[in-house]
This record gives sequence, C-alpha cells and structure tokens, in this order.
Amino acid sequence: MKEDIKNEYLGRAYFHRAFRYLSLVFMFNDVPYVSRIVDSPKFDYRSTSREAILKKMTLDMEFAVQWVPDQKDMAMIGMVNKGACCMLLAKLYLSLGRWDDAIKQCDALIGDPNYELMKQSFGTFVKPFNNEAWPVTRNVIWDLHRPENKLIAVNKEVIFGMPDRGIGSSNSFIYFNTMRSLVPFWNSANLKTPAPDGKKFIEAYARSDSKYSGKYDYTRSLGRGTGYIRPTYYAQHGMWCVNGVDDKGDLRHNSTVGNWAATSMMKVNSKDSKFLGEYVQQTWTTDTIREWYG
Repeated sequence: MKEDIKNEYLGRAYFHRAFRYLSLVFMFNDVPYVSRIVDSPKFDYRSTSREAILKKMTLDMEFAVQWVPDQKDMAMIGMVNKGACCMLLAKLYLSLGRWDDAIKQCDALIGDPNYELMKQSFGTFVKPFNNEAWPVTRNVIWDLHRPENKLIAVNKEVIFGMPDRGIGSSNSFIYFNTMRSLVPFWNSANLKTPAPDGKKFIEAYARSDSKYSGKYDYTRSLGRGTGYIRPTYYAQHGMWCVNGVDDKGDLRHNSTVGNWAATSMMKVNSKDSKFLGEYVQQTWTTDTIREWYG
C-alpha cells in the first residue's frame, strides 16, 4: 500500500479510537488504554490517566488532520473525512485547555467553503406521519433533521453523516427509538381525567379501532413515549432565553412551526371522556418527572 493511502486509513482508525476514548474518559476518568490488538486472554489491565490518554488522542488526531481527505475529494459518504477530524481535534484541544489551538481548528471549519449553516428550507419537505394531530410548517430546522436531506449535496451544514443500512446512499436512516425514549409517558394508565370521569388522558388507538381519530393521533405525530430520558429544566427553558426572555424566533424551540411540543399542548382523545378535545392539565398528573415536560 502506498504511504499516503496507508496514512489515510490510519488517520480514520485514529478518529474512531479517539472519538470513543474521549467519551470514555469523561464518563469514567482514568481507564485502561489499549494500544494494540489483544490476541490472547489478558487479566492485568491497569488504568491510564485521563490526561495522558487525551494527549495521545490529540497527537493521533493531529496526524489524521494531515492525511484524511476532505469529503469533496472522497467518493464514499459515511467514511471519516478531514472535517470530522478537525472537529474532534478541536474538542480534544478544549479538553486539554489549549484554547487557541481549538479556535484555529474551528476557524478552519468555519472558513472552509465546503461548509456553511443552512439558512433556507432545502431538499424534500417530509411531513410527520400525521400532520393533522401535530401540524408542521416547513422550515429550515425541520428540513435539516429529515433523513432524506441529511446527506444530499445541497446540505452544506453536515460535517460527518451516517449513511443508511441499505436503503440508498442519498438517505440517512439509522433507526433508533428516539421518540420512545425522549417523549413524555403520556400513554400512562396513571394519567386520568378528574373523577368521576376518570378516563385516560390520551389513548393510543389502533387505526382500525372505531374510536380512532387522525385529529388526535399523537402516536404517529409525536411518538408514544416512555419518558426514560427526561430533559432538564435548563434544556426545556433556560437555554432558550435571551436576557431572561424566551426567544420566540429560535426555530429549534418553536412550537408554532411544529419543531417543539409539550404535554400541555396535547388534548384529551379518549372517546369515552367528557373532556374529549380539551387540553390536558398538569394538575391531573401525579408523576411530573416522566409524564409532564417539553
């Protein structure tokens, strides 16, 4: 193998190792550092200091930035590219307090004509599975996060994209139950309307059920969550404020266009309840940790 090709692949391997060690050391601090393939049983692992590991990963990524090509010079999407290496190196510099070096890497990315923030809608407008229960107005943030738009050429914002698993190289369908994990547990049997009504807030009716109504189909528009991963108060409120005032223009947190939802925006859909069509109330809940948040 030619030396430049060898270094290109070595740089990509360094990326994967550094990416994972960066996560490991900030989860567990000092961890064992494995520098070669283990080809026989090993029982004497010892931890290496976090700082030493970060310094080694930084050296590796400085090498990678020199040898791994830009995405524009690569035929395949999904392999590690120079932009991804620059971004990871910047994070490593930050972890070591090398602020100026981190700024240089970020400046290199920001100044790269191949990357820029997307400012207008682009690609394909993909509506939710049910746009009646939770309508979405097309906007650039929505377009950015549709799998169909992740890896198309016009998307200049993506630095390192994951291709799908066999559906087609123009898409990015890595399936993960995001809605299941992140959305509030609104389908809980504990969430009932006030007595004597006592019906579940929201039912996950099957579409074949005579009580099903697309108008209240939150299962397919927002997702039937379980509330396993609950956002902090800061993630729901504080980070969206500018000088103490909610920034209504921030599309990432905008419920008007449909990018952001909250339990309080959902309506009772139980056909057996006298509260049908009314907004659910926080006072009806007993578990605001899993069942009531944005």
